[in-house]
Amino acid sequence: MPPDSTLADVPSDTYEQLAKREQAWGKELHEYLEPARLAALEVRDEELRTLLVDGLTRIHDWDWIDLGLYRRSREWLITGTIHHLISCLFAWKRGDAQMPEPNGHCSRYKEAWEYEEERRRIEAEEVEAERRGQRH
Repeated sequence: MPPDSTLADVPSDTYEQLAKREQAWGKELHEYLEPARLAALEVRDEELRTLLVDGLTRIHDWDWIDLGLYRRSREWLITGTIHHLISCLFAWKRGDAQMPEPNGHCSRYKEAWEYEEERRRIEAEEVEAERRGQRH
């Protein structure tokens, strides 16, 4: 994974180059993730299926969130999320009574994702309210 262009300490003269490398890397990542996402949908255990689908969706949409707020690189968050998903898959395969607790990487990524979802929902509501106000 290339260095993260969203972190605040990326010099402006290298931002464009990093962004292009990220786009190329993201395209390659999606080629691996699509089959994994489809396979996750076939998992019969509902808890594991939900966990895998949610985790793979966050990884798939890695460029959706500005992680500068969290001072964490995408690599740190994505790698930790992948490790957690693998741990859960093997716990299920062994027949463990429960899934492992999410590691810090996975938890932070989920928090960032949920924050961004909420922020975008609020923005959309504000835009809609403004539109309604202009109509009347």
